[in-house]
Amino acid sequence: MGRRSRAEIVRGILERDRDTLALSVQLDRAMPGAAQDLTKVEPENAKVELENEDVRIVRVKLRPHVKGVVHEHVLPYVAVYLKDGVIRHYFPDGRTEEHQRKAGTFRWVPLPVKHIHENVGDEPTEVLLVEIKRPSAGAPAR
Repeated sequence: MGRRSRAEIVRGILERDRDTLALSVQLDRAMPGAAQDLTKVEPENAKVELENEDVRIVRVKLRPHVKGVVHEHVLPYVAVYLKDGVIRHYFPDGRTEEHQRKAGTFRWVPLPVKHIHENVGDEPTEVLLVEIKRPSAGAPAR
């Protein structure tokens, strides 16, 4: 395998950055104001399982190599991974993050987040999002 020339390397970087910039512009245009609820913009992937005054639980199922659409999580939530999976997130500032998750693990997401998710794995993945509507939900009365 031969070495790539400096011009080829620079061209590759520029192409990657151009794609990232285009995605960032797309995200910014798609997210000007109102929150875009995952269950509304991706009803084929996300379904409300339970909702009350304290929490909302959303089941998200992503088939292999499926990329979602722009959405926003406006409430803090716990993500409970039901199946192993590799998910890539795209953010408005051009960042991408890739996470490998194992079934039975979870993570806390305290801040609102706008992004696009993509299942980059070869298997379907599934997660429950437990959104906390009231910070005192479940706390004992004082």
